[in-house]
Amino acid sequence: MPEQPELRSTLVSYFPNRLTAHTAPSDRWSLAAWRGLRDDLDDLRHLTARRALDDHPEKNELDAVLRFLAARTSQVAEVNRLLRNIEADAHSSLDAVTVATSA
Repeated sequence: MPEQPELRSTLVSYFPNRLTAHTAPSDRWSLAAWRGLRDDLDDLRHLTARRALDDHPEKNELDAVLRFLAARTSQVAEVNRLLRNIEADAHSSLDAVTVATSA
């Protein structure tokens, strides 16, 4: 199982917070797109949590999610790689977040 800090940094609930400073909307259209993306991320977080709880009903919520993510180490690594790339790019935009969300 990967270390918990790596998994916790990948949890979808942290995803928007890690990216906000790098992709702050600059106009009303960007703000509308950002709000839509946050809604999509919330939906993804709820879907992931539901699936994790369904897969591991004997565990508490956090343990179920950690086990769910631990079973998907390659996907977790890919998400973290994308997040690091976006954070390292001083010119990241909403486009980068959209691509990362799709991944």
